[in-house]
Amino acid sequence: MLMNLSAVGTAWSDSENYATIEAYFSLFIADLHGEPINKAATYRKLAGQFGRAPKAFEFKMLNISAVLVRLGWPYLRGLMPKANYQGSLEIAVAKHIVDRSPTDFALLENSEPVEFPVSPVDLVLRPVPQFLNGGLLESGNPEVNAAKRDYAAIEAANSSLGLAGELAVAENETRLLFLAGHKKLANKVEHVSQTQGDGIGYDVLSFDANGRERCIEVKTSRYGAATPFFVTDNEVRVSERNPETYWLYRLYDFDDQARSTSKSRSAYRLHGNLRTKLDLRPISYRALPA
Repeated sequence: MLMNLSAVGTAWSDSENYATIEAYFSLFIADLHGEPINKAATYRKLAGQFGRAPKAFEFKMLNISAVLVRLGWPYLRGLMPKANYQGSLEIAVAKHIVDRSPTDFALLENSEPVEFPVSPVDLVLRPVPQFLNGGLLESGNPEVNAAKRDYAAIEAANSSLGLAGELAVAENETRLLFLAGHKKLANKVEHVSQTQGDGIGYDVLSFDANGRERCIEVKTSRYGAATPFFVTDNEVRVSERNPETYWLYRLYDFDDQARSTSKSRSAYRLHGNLRTKLDLRPISYRALPA
């Protein structure tokens, strides 16, 4: 392929943006249905069509992931959001969403019970992702507003997904302590959200190798590492009172359908006061007449 050198460093045309967005959502919807996808081949095809390097289209798709996160959507697995994009891309992505049939995204409304892991799950710890700060660049645009969703809220309401993640963490903590020779501590690991109720501010009581408590709150998502999640005021306050013992485990790509044969799940961990570890944005208030 001969690359068009005049395209390097030039602004993207509407046709380039639209073709890249269309390709992104084709991959996205195929992945939702568990179909195999080939991102690299898609970049090469777009490069052949428009004369830019394949890497340019990969970067553009990372920008599209960032737009989706800011709109409240999940993003394509493996394409970590990259901000610093033009507002025109945000509007183009929003328009594409609005123009598509809602049935294309029906699986995102899935609140079906999640199957619990049938065998022990290995948690593979990954680096904490860079979160996207700032609001929408074009929040007043009606098409952008029409494309907004809150899929994090749908996931948060799926109690079986949350429970599956908690069970995976409790089992993993028990097994790691047992294999390290700390059998008494392993026997003391407790799934406290089930044994004591979900109002104590964390889900699993575990221990480090020296016997110090680890109070673990578990947040689980079917989607990528940079997907936002909810924390409660109670969880934040408990973490503020006990920062030395408080941990948040974020499990992601926790898809019981697409990855049912895999024993590993990705996660990252945060230790300490959640108010200093997270960018917390209030989105609703408990209200009574004044």
